[in-house]
Amino acid sequence: MKELTLEITDRCSLSCIHCSTIADKEGSIFFSLEKIKDYLGRFPGFDVVRLSGGEPFDHPLIIDAAELIHNDGRKVYILSCGVQRGDKIPNRVIEEIRPFLEEIIFSIHGGHSEHNKIVTSGENWKKEKPYICMMNSAYTAYLAGLPISFQTVLMKQNYGCLEEMAKEICSLERYTKQQPKWHIMRFVRQGRGALHPEQALSPEQINQLPRIVEFLSGEYGIRITYSNSFEQRECGCGEKAVVTCYDEVVPCSALKHGAETSGQFPCRPRL
Repeated sequence: MKELTLEITDRCSLSCIHCSTIADKEGSIFFSLEKIKDYLGRFPGFDVVRLSGGEPFDHPLIIDAAELIHNDGRKVYILSCGVQRGDKIPNRVIEEIRPFLEEIIFSIHGGHSEHNKIVTSGENWKKEKPYICMMNSAYTAYLAGLPISFQTVLMKQNYGCLEEMAKEICSLERYTKQQPKWHIMRFVRQGRGALHPEQALSPEQINQLPRIVEFLSGEYGIRITYSNSFEQRECGCGEKAVVTCYDEVVPCSALKHGAETSGQFPCRPRL
């Protein structure tokens, strides 16, 4: 499978401490439909297109963009923080975009309080609002008939929250009747993450994760995957390409800021 990620905007209501795009609510980059069409032409064999950002749902033409890519014969996924302009993603937007999507992948970075600390970089929001928005958006997507899953950037701050996150993700199963899916990625010291090097995982934490995942998968019935870097395996993700919101093309989102890009890069030195 060939997978193309398009960062179609640098605008986002949140300011996550690990954001490789350094997105914020003042972001002003929005890919035009013509630019998206041009990149589809440059990557003709890539059958999966992931729309990222920033927050893709902050893009004023997000529905048109998804329709364009879908009509080009690609499978469309959206990576979302679940917050659009400071609130949940509106039901109307979910309903209108539903025919063009394969899945929405929501970011969860802790239980209520830890998630909110991470995604707001300590800024003052109404208590628990980002987390509640994200979970409400996920539930809205399910009610619209859209498959959903979750992803987490694992760092020192939320490593101790893994079981709490598993419980929260599992709680949606009562309503969705879907087997929950959850993908875990490593924190990379790039973008805004370069300002928080203390969040990098220790070797002990990295080595422990496969055992923790095995326990949580069995205990909560969640299908959990994690990036190859946790076991220091070479990348096995297939052919990938990422177009950043600054029109830079890189082979992986973990390589956006000058990291080594030659060959099938081993994960340990890369991260």
